[in-house]
Amino acid sequence: MIILYKFVLCSDRLTQMTKTYNDIEAVNRLLEEKERDLELAARIGQTLLTKNQELETKNEGLEEHLSAVVDKVNQLKHEVILKDGLLQAFTEYEGGISPSDDSLSDDSLHSSGVKSLQKKCETLEQENVKLKLETAQLSADTYELEEKESKLVNDCLQQF
Repeated sequence: MIILYKFVLCSDRLTQMTKTYNDIEAVNRLLEEKERDLELAARIGQTLLTKNQELETKNEGLEEHLSAVVDKVNQLKHEVILKDGLLQAFTEYEGGISPSDDSLSDDSLHSSGVKSLQKKCETLEQENVKLKLETAQLSADTYELEEKESKLVNDCLQQF
């Protein structure tokens, strides 16, 4: 449809040029119109280029941030696995010691250690959930920006 419209528009201009070939003012008007069209196309192209560069820069920043968040999540997962192993080793060790081996109350030591580790695990789990949500949001933002960029490019292509 757009191509047909441009074809008709070009044929109208060709007809105008043929009719006004001997009319210098008409030819000058047509040349000025062409010059305005070219200037407009150049401005639109420059605007698109600038906007595209801005979107690419923002997208790169989001990708770097996403990568950092994913690395942090992986690091936290690794730490949780290590701490879980330590907790299991501690629990097994505590289970093997008899009350006569130590003058301190094993139950109170065990209880405070377990509570501390449980609190730390809960904190890490909450932080992990937050990081997962942030990762999902960044992924959604990146997808949305890519869609907007694609739409902008398509809109500009349709204008020409």
